[in-house]
Amino acid sequence: MGIWPQKYSKKTLAFFSLSAVLVFLLFKSAFSSYFFQDDWFSLRISQAYSITDIFRFFLPVKGVVYYRPLGMQVPFFISQTLFGFTPLPLRIATFSIHLVNGWLVYRLLKKIIGSTSFALASAFLYATSATQMIIFYWAATIAFVLAPFFYLRSVLNFFDKKEWRSWVWFVAGMLVNELLITLPAVVTMYALIKGKLEVKRTVKFWLTALVYFVFRLKIVSFSTTGGYTFLTSMHQVVLNLRNYLLWAFNWPDEITNQFASFIRLNPEFMRGFLKYVSVWTIESALILLCFVVVPLITVVKRKILKPELKLLGFGLFWFIVTLSPVLLFSKHFFSYYVPLPLVGLLIFFGVLWQRIRYTSSHRYATPLLLIICSVWYWAAMNTMQFNTHIHWSVRRANRSELLVTKLLNAYPELPNNAVVLIPPKSDEENRWALGESNAVKLLYDNSTLETFFGTRTEYSLAFPDSQQQLFVLP
Repeated sequence: MGIWPQKYSKKTLAFFSLSAVLVFLLFKSAFSSYFFQDDWFSLRISQAYSITDIFRFFLPVKGVVYYRPLGMQVPFFISQTLFGFTPLPLRIATFSIHLVNGWLVYRLLKKIIGSTSFALASAFLYATSATQMIIFYWAATIAFVLAPFFYLRSVLNFFDKKEWRSWVWFVAGMLVNELLITLPAVVTMYALIKGKLEVKRTVKFWLTALVYFVFRLKIVSFSTTGGYTFLTSMHQVVLNLRNYLLWAFNWPDEITNQFASFIRLNPEFMRGFLKYVSVWTIESALILLCFVVVPLITVVKRKILKPELKLLGFGLFWFIVTLSPVLLFSKHFFSYYVPLPLVGLLIFFGVLWQRIRYTSSHRYATPLLLIICSVWYWAAMNTMQFNTHIHWSVRRANRSELLVTKLLNAYPELPNNAVVLIPPKSDEENRWALGESNAVKLLYDNSTLETFFGTRTEYSLAFPDSQQQLFVLP
């Protein structure tokens, strides 16, 4: 079975067409955002002038903690080779892949839950989740829109008992994003809940994951310093889990910095952004009420059957396992890790939602799903509006474009070994926006250039014996 079904209804096609428009409207501001931060480094390591250079994409990059040749170097190489240093092609690619991911979520939920209406709603919730924002704004995270594509393709093929095809998608996916290392656990759990685990169906996945793990330990080392330091406190793990759950419900990234206690928000934040907090609270309450509370009330009339319990457990297992690679980090936690775990939550909600058919409200199930989707989209739009004003990705993309424009206008060319001075030193956003020296080296196609973030005086104090030519950003 390919990505697209041979037959589908006009209503389904219309639903996805409308969803595509709404996804575009939700993330349209990202289409005009500029390169920033890791984008510049990704562009630099993705330059190739021969077939040999392309093969070098698959060699570990010194000092880099990730290994994503198919998820970073190859997409960036294709983009800059065909279109130059413009981010729009990567935005369009992200948008297109994301829409396909939504379709794959629909297929997965349809296969597991059996309900077309809930599968369509799940695809919509996934596609319009505000956690996708950074993936749209930050080209360097394109591996995080490619990862669900390879992950879901592999899982769907496994469910269809096409193990070798599933394995090929898995192997390719491991070269896209390390998050695919959790896939063997997911497919093994699914085989278990189906009542019969055939070892031969999963052994090649586990062996591949083991080889990859050894490769990462011995050749491309996992970082255990800085933000990648592992947590030693279970309390912090619970906090991280809380944060990821809130992000999954469309709360903004900033919310993690606004807690006065585990569940109490900073009063000043509440007063300053009451409108947004109200929207996010209403949406979260509606989701929990409709997908958890009301379905559980049906237990009074009809107990939860063993197959339902197994699928509920599978949904929660998917959520936790796909989060596990990042759940234990002390500082390295970002909302772009949520889309894969979100699929597990949707499975969990879907199993409970099916219990609605045992109540007198079952005739209102589809209209209620439309209301839920509408409120979800309303919350996502508010999150995007909120993020547009305060999110670091928006701020750094704008700063990067401003600095690059001023630099190229002031200095169309620079001599070898020149140093570009970008004051003031105290403004770390400049450093983040230009990815240290990577932007200047790339824009002038000259690896001898350096960037110093500070004034001429500060540079002289730091390098009193330097004889390099200095070029100050106006």
